[in-house]
Amino acid sequence: MGQTIISPMILEVAVGSLAEAVHAISHGADRIELCHALSTGGVTPSPGSFLHLRNLTDLPIFVMLASPEADFNPTDPDFDAMIHDAVWFAENGADGLVFGCITETSGIDQARNSTLIEAANGLPCTFHRAFDTLPGDPVENAQHLASLGFRRILTSGSPSTVDQGTETLKMLFQQPEIQILPGGGVRPENAKVLQSLGATELHFSIRTSGNRHGYLGYPLPEFIPHRITQMREALA
Repeated sequence: MGQTIISPMILEVAVGSLAEAVHAISHGADRIELCHALSTGGVTPSPGSFLHLRNLTDLPIFVMLASPEADFNPTDPDFDAMIHDAVWFAENGADGLVFGCITETSGIDQARNSTLIEAANGLPCTFHRAFDTLPGDPVENAQHLASLGFRRILTSGSPSTVDQGTETLKMLFQQPEIQILPGGGVRPENAKVLQSLGATELHFSIRTSGNRHGYLGYPLPEFIPHRITQMREALA
């Protein structure tokens, strides 16, 4: 019997600033998810931030499209802005887009998601952790998203973290139509477990809450880029 070959794990690092992105790149990230306000879940980054990062690296950059303070059901004007953003990032060098629109009743918004996928003009699109808020069967939801044209789903398999979502993740990994990207509480300590379940990509950040506070008292993040190295070592 031949030995099972395990493909190298792709490490996608979510960043909310250029400084954070530089740390992620220099410590071995495979792919960058760029947003602003990462501590709030992430919103669409500025064109200037994206272009600066694009000039710094040839690594794939996936860009978050999310409306500030609108959760996953943006107002019509905010959604129009998301369409324009999708077109602009697709035309200016993004390698993928990350978004997820749901309806007022928390279901998949087929029309809006399809519109953004069309605006992406062929770029791979990831449905983000709005997936973990959807009612119903996760497998059926994943199949629905695949039918709309999404290439990947960012999910913890639960409303909280991957540690609570292992059974759901295991079922989702068995769906050949769409790539499953575990995220939400991914750490070196559970990376090997996720790999054993079927993960070929992992999503995490390299930040932690610091002791410094900024405007209005919000905590400023501190970066721990060696987490990427620790993740590689845990998967070796």
